[in-house]
Amino acid sequence: MRKYILFAFVFMCNFSFSQFATNFVCNDCDGNKHNLFNELDSGYIIVLDWVMPCGSCIDPSKTVYNIIQSYSDSFPDKIRMYVCDDRADTDCQSIVSWTNNYGMIKTKKFSDTSIIMEDYGLPGMPKVVIIGNKSHYVYFNEVDFEAGNIQKLKNAFNDALSGKASIKRFEKQNKQIFLTENFVEKKHYLNFNILKPETFIIKITDISGKNIAEKTLKIHENKSKIDLNTDEFNNGIYFLNIFNNKTFITLKLNINN
Repeated sequence: MRKYILFAFVFMCNFSFSQFATNFVCNDCDGNKHNLFNELDSGYIIVLDWVMPCGSCIDPSKTVYNIIQSYSDSFPDKIRMYVCDDRADTDCQSIVSWTNNYGMIKTKKFSDTSIIMEDYGLPGMPKVVIIGNKSHYVYFNEVDFEAGNIQKLKNAFNDALSGKASIKRFEKQNKQIFLTENFVEKKHYLNFNILKPETFIIKITDISGKNIAEKTLKIHENKSKIDLNTDEFNNGIYFLNIFNNKTFITLKLNINN
């Protein structure tokens, strides 16, 4: 494998959560084992719905569930809803009973500490996160009543079902640096639009922590676009440490050529 430097998924603003999923491996309440990344890599859209359970969780959770069912004819078994106890301190029997009692039958139920709500920022009841496809991208992240916002939910599902991360969403979050992708040609492009030159150190490691490459990159002001040579990497997950005196970010790049 050639040691090309990749520059991907770089966001310069300070988020309290990642725009990409955090993996978990655990059993659901029926005893079936789940690996989030494996399921996303298989092309599924996963909806994480954290509940206590509680009264305020009912309507937003049911709204999410009903919207998912509306896609079931066109996209059978494409979207999977996981109802998770918020602190894993409610037993499975109670989670299953609560979920089924409110008509959310076609869901997977979890009460496991490995599914961590704070991996996605602000907690709430409920908290709903929609994660899509091989990109592991977070298309929706809302709490409380906003978790049941019908239009936002439909927009998120449509984005995820299209198989692409929303460039508009990237641009809203960061006007300086954003990633675009040609899904047909399997190419990634890193786009810069900065007001003054900045220098970044970029270190790339594989999933075992082995250092793959390191480079200092100076980005000039105005717009530039870099074609990333991801086809030269073996398939797998890589981590990018991107830093200078203003920024330190660790981000994930999933290569599946």
